[in-house]
Amino acid sequence: IEIESVLLKATFSACTGTIQYLLQKSDGILHKASIQMMTYGTGSWINPFKDKSGAYIFMPDGHAEDLESLYPSIIVFKGPIMSSVTSELPGVQHSTTLYHTAGPIGAGVHIDNLVDLTNSSWANKELVMRIETDVSSRDTSLCVDLNGYQMHRKKWRSKFLIQGNFHPVTSMAFMEDDKKNRMSLLTAQPHGVASLRPGRQI
Repeated sequence: IEIESVLLKATFSACTGTIQYLLQKSDGILHKASIQMMTYGTGSWINPFKDKSGAYIFMPDGHAEDLESLYPSIIVFKGPIMSSVTSELPGVQHSTTLYHTAGPIGAGVHIDNLVDLTNSSWANKELVMRIETDVSSRDTSLCVDLNGYQMHRKKWRSKFLIQGNFHPVTSMAFMEDDKKNRMSLLTAQPHGVASLRPGRQI
């Protein structure tokens, strides 16, 4: 599955409807930009039905697990203003859009995740969107904004638990390497972000 704009061409998985590769037409370079929807469990080991996390606490009970199901309903839309791919993943409507303009809006990939939090399947679960890239970030570091005012570099610390390596992001985060590759993430709402492996942003 492919959609393209004036500046970009995106390739999607036909099995999940999520983006896999991104081609910049200006230089003809193909970049890896693989997205996976994942969940962290938050139940305690003694009682899996007791939620350890809360509105201000992230306490996962292990590594993230894959949320995606093979061959969900996928809608591909191509029009004069924008093109998009929407995938109906379990509990999540995941949409990826490219706008047909040469300005700043057309230079990025727009992603929307619509989640029904009233669904009981989200009990004791935390939803994350994992982005795998070919950016070889040194020291598994990334930069996050401080209340939208300035950027601050964060490094992965092996002595911390998973939740200790997640950082609040108000509006923007990015990671880069020595080859002048950079992946920037702009958010519409405050979230948490981490880089647990080189080139991986959650």
